[in-house]
Amino acid sequence: MSFIRAKKIKEHFYAYLVENSWKKKKQGSRQKVKAYLGRIISLAPKETTPFTESLETKKFTEAVKSVIRWQLNAYGFIPKEEKLISQDNIIVDFQQKTVKQNNANVALKINEGYLCSYTLHRLFEFEAEGYEEEVGLQLAEVIVGAGLKVEKQLFVQLFEKIYKQTGAG
Repeated sequence: MSFIRAKKIKEHFYAYLVENSWKKKKQGSRQKVKAYLGRIISLAPKETTPFTESLETKKFTEAVKSVIRWQLNAYGFIPKEEKLISQDNIIVDFQQKTVKQNNANVALKINEGYLCSYTLHRLFEFEAEGYEEEVGLQLAEVIVGAGLKVEKQLFVQLFEKIYKQTGAG
């Protein structure tokens, strides 16, 4: 099982993708670093507004982009063009699926997760596999892991898009 771990080095926090593995007998649980994800930048919301955009005609990835734009707008990010949103020198690039500051990968700590290049890839490349309940749990894990906080109704809309789009079940 892979997850993001924050590690403090001097006065800064850094994000790493780690994987747990179990070893026999004395060794117990071990964590192996799979990838460095970047310096963690903690964000505090400036304003919150309800999500009002219609997702009805959008495919799953476009709907996810809309949700990310809306979420980051609450943190002061401004759309630069269709594929970019930024705040100061932090750029979220939807086409490249990257989150960078001054050309270096970073992880934005928002809500309960981290929005970074790794979690953007997981969101945009998510595929429904399994039964309805399994897909719902997997999608919730990906959304929360990326730091997105969505109301139940919005989650259901995203779920229906991915579940119907892939013909899972």
